[in-house]
Amino acid sequence: MIVTFVSQCQKKSLDITRQVLDAYANRIGERTWQTVITQEGLNAVRSRLAKTARKTTAVSCHRMRGTSRTELVWIVGNRRQFDEFGNVPVNRTQRDLHKEDWEDDWRFLPLLKVLIALAALFHDFGKSWDHFQGMLKNPDNKKKRDPIRHEWISLLLFKALVNGKTDQEWLADTLTLKAMNPKARQAFMKKLLADALPSKADADYPFETGFAQSRLATWVAWLIVTHHKLPRFQWDKSEAIPFSNGNKPVKRQALLECISREMGYIKDFAWVFAEKKDWKFANGLPLLSDPWCKEAARWAGKAQAVLSLLDEAEAVERLLLTLARLALMLGDHHYSSQDKDPQWRSDMQLYANTGKDKEGNRPLKQQLDEHLVKVADAALKIGHLLPAFEKELPRARDVRALRKPSPPAFAWQNKAVQVLATWRKAHALAENGFFAVNMASTGCGKTFANAKVMAALHDDNSLRYNLALGLRTLTLQTGDEYRDKLKLDNTELAVLIGSAAVRFLHEQRQDGQTVGSEDEAETSGSASARSLSEGMEIVYESAVPDERLSTVLRDTKSKSLLYAPVVVSNHRPFDASHRRREWREAYLANLAADVGGFGN
Repeated sequence: MIVTFVSQCQKKSLDITRQVLDAYANRIGERTWQTVITQEGLNAVRSRLAKTARKTTAVSCHRMRGTSRTELVWIVGNRRQFDEFGNVPVNRTQRDLHKEDWEDDWRFLPLLKVLIALAALFHDFGKSWDHFQGMLKNPDNKKKRDPIRHEWISLLLFKALVNGKTDQEWLADTLTLKAMNPKARQAFMKKLLADALPSKADADYPFETGFAQSRLATWVAWLIVTHHKLPRFQWDKSEAIPFSNGNKPVKRQALLECISREMGYIKDFAWVFAEKKDWKFANGLPLLSDPWCKEAARWAGKAQAVLSLLDEAEAVERLLLTLARLALMLGDHHYSSQDKDPQWRSDMQLYANTGKDKEGNRPLKQQLDEHLVKVADAALKIGHLLPAFEKELPRARDVRALRKPSPPAFAWQNKAVQVLATWRKAHALAENGFFAVNMASTGCGKTFANAKVMAALHDDNSLRYNLALGLRTLTLQTGDEYRDKLKLDNTELAVLIGSAAVRFLHEQRQDGQTVGSEDEAETSGSASARSLSEGMEIVYESAVPDERLSTVLRDTKSKSLLYAPVVVSNHRPFDASHRRREWREAYLANLAADVGGFGN
């Protein structure tokens, strides 16, 4: 095929793309190249451009169609440098750079950031407890363990700060910490510790009292106690499962009042609390730290400014808390995986975690006040990026197969797309969403129709969706069909299943090979441990940097689940009920794309 490349790169990106394109095509202008190339060669050009892409990179590729017209094939980098057909604009309008477009749709983003920041600043207060500090300093001594999980102690300490006050009152108290002298902070801390004294295990229900007048504090407290795991409800099997009556809606307060430390927060059930012996904080609390107080006061002031949003936000309470918890957990895991900050200056002798040296020892790592402030910063950066997941992640564009009418045998696909286009004009998808059921017999073209329907939901006919299927073999077959018919490459399509062995057998069948005896070990139990991304290096263009999600996006499979425009998978990757890291992966994937699925 004959292709033409046009570069609208700026600054150093122009020199980099020139080096790449000069290796594959003839330069026929200052920013234009042309050559005869195969599809494999064109894929190689795109891959190399994507690997070297920066914010200032913008390259379009056009191919000759017949003798009188060209067709846009793809764009690498900043699509704003071209229109939907790949033409270079000759006039420009000015954008408001003070606020990104994707922030405008998130009315409660300021409140979300306040929740993330306050929860992060208090989430590990319980690590100040002498029992936890003793465990960090003596990791091999089983007797030096904290008998109650640190997030429960953090909840009790935060409750003591709120202590029946209104949101305006406890935020004002937090603001005053910054101006207090060391002696005043010590007195404030002693009163806080006295008020936070734990009750007996069977009477420890923190949400029963103390939060009635403070909705913001209730939300922050929930985030603190769930930043590692959700409460594990237990009940007598002879009784009805609590909150199982679908005809009787569950109120938030009724649910919260049931939470006790017996719901997964006790490590040692034989331990009996003795006030004078056990309730000790020899090195104080992080509120004695100047950097922590400064940050807490800053966010308390911002919280006071968004209190007017609380009544309106109650309608989306569950979504708001889920997003805040997601950002908090990602920020916590990200900064916990980092080394301590060598620039941090603090006299506190409290620590949040330990590292591991070459000899296998576990030295103390991050100071607790450093950890709280830095986790807040990391979590806020992720929270700020959440709106970008809607619009800034890669999309599969310019898919020619979807623009063509389906053949007569599948004419129903064309009709479905036309009906959907008419329906879209009368409905606001951004406000109402879209739900459809596609039912047809085997061989009627449901797989391809799903792609056409998903493209028809967007003005530019681009694709970004997750297709969840029931069977692994069906998942692989669907991936093959999308590659063959839609011509999607590895940067646009990810096919994810839970078994490398099933994938291996499928590929053998596709190649017309048989599995010999020497391959039996590969397709038995040992093959299941093989990495799905073995030998692959896929580069995705995205405005969402993966370094902030490093603890979740640890391999090619995880990155594909989030960044690939079209993901075909069996149900498991999109099920948010699994282990903590898998829950975060699943939620990010569902947040970042439309979701489709059909049965076997």
